[in-house]
Parts: sequence; structure tokens; C-alpha cells
Amino acid sequence: MNPLIIEINNRQFQIERCRNQADLFFVQALDDLVFGNHQDISAELLRAIFEQDGLLVYKIKNQIIGQSQCLFYSACDIKIEETNTALFYGTAVLPEFRNQQIGKALALAQEKIAVAAGKTKALLTVRPENGISLIMRYQLGFNIKNWLPDYYGVNNGRLLLEKCFDTNSIQKPEKKQKAVNQVSIQCGDDDDQKARQQIAACFSSGQRVTGFRLISTSAALFEFS
Repeated sequence: MNPLIIEINNRQFQIERCRNQADLFFVQALDDLVFGNHQDISAELLRAIFEQDGLLVYKIKNQIIGQSQCLFYSACDIKIEETNTALFYGTAVLPEFRNQQIGKALALAQEKIAVAAGKTKALLTVRPENGISLIMRYQLGFNIKNWLPDYYGVNNGRLLLEKCFDTNSIQKPEKKQKAVNQVSIQCGDDDDQKARQQIAACFSSGQRVTGFRLISTSAALFEFS
């Protein structure tokens, strides 16, 4: 099948759907390398995504250097409550190939195959300390919807992000609201427990994220209203 062509700043990326079972070993190794310190994907869930034709790879000289994953239907104890929803999983790129828009191309390819599968909404979870991933998704139109404190076990929380692809249901953008609270967080591999507690408190009080930005190479700022 022809690859998905994603164009970013006049550069074309050819993203492939992974349909070769032998490639699962390399995809798993890449996922483990990038996410192993936090929550890498299980072999069972990766195979389910592969079987649903939701596994995307980017290759250079036939080597997988980036991958992303879409789950279209419930599998491996992962329940998709709404049939119009896809779950997006890890977008991972080898360290030596980062900062080349490859991750963004893979993220856009996720959206493309979700729409092709008839989905009108995507959900994904992100560590609040993963500033690079958060700003990319935020700039692509995802909203930070909620804090899931025990998503991967006790005190192993994630932010829940959502994007709607159904233009008929997109509301007109609201006027910028003045931030009621701001939470700064240290980005990186270590959990910023103080910031996590502040994020949880903001969501618990009914506030929502109305702004997110990087303030340095190692810190980010959430705005709540």
C-alpha cells in the first residue's frame, strides 16, 4: 500500500502502516527505549494495534527510526467506550533523529488514519513532565481535558488529552480568559510531585487548562481558568 504523505514546512515524510510482523520486534525495542522508564507498551497491546492496522512507522534506509500507534477498538483490557473514538499511543523517535519534525509527522499520520477509520475523536495520555510532547499536541489542536491520578497504577498519573475531528461539532473558540492559577512544572524523566499535586487540585476544583507553554528547555507552564 502507498505510504501516507505528510508535509511539514515543504518537507515530505512518508509514513508507512506497519504490516510486517518481523518489524514488531524493532517497534517494541524503540518503544522500550523511549518509554521504558515510565510505561512502555505491552507486547500484547502492540500486537492488537498491529492487527487493527494502527501501527505507523517512519524509516530511513529501511531502518525504523520512528513509530506511533492507534487503537481503534477495545483490546487487552483497554476499553474504548465510544465507537467514534480512537486511542493514540506512544509516538517515539530515536534520539539521534529528533528535532527533525519526525514526531510531528507521525502524530499527524495518527490523525489521518483515525479519520480514515471513521473516527471523529482521539484521546491520549501524556506525562505532565513531557513538555515536548504536550506542546506538540497542544499546537495540533488537542485540549488538556483532565488529570488521571492513578492511570498506570497508584500515583502514576497522566494528563488526558482530546481532539475532535468532526468539524460540525467544533464550537467557536472562546475568548481568552485570564488565568486563575498557574502551575509551573519541571520537564524531564523525573516526576514533579509538587506540580502534579497542584494540577490535581486545579482539576478537582473545576478549573480547566486554558493555556500551556514551554518557558525554558526544562520547564513548562500550565494556565488554569
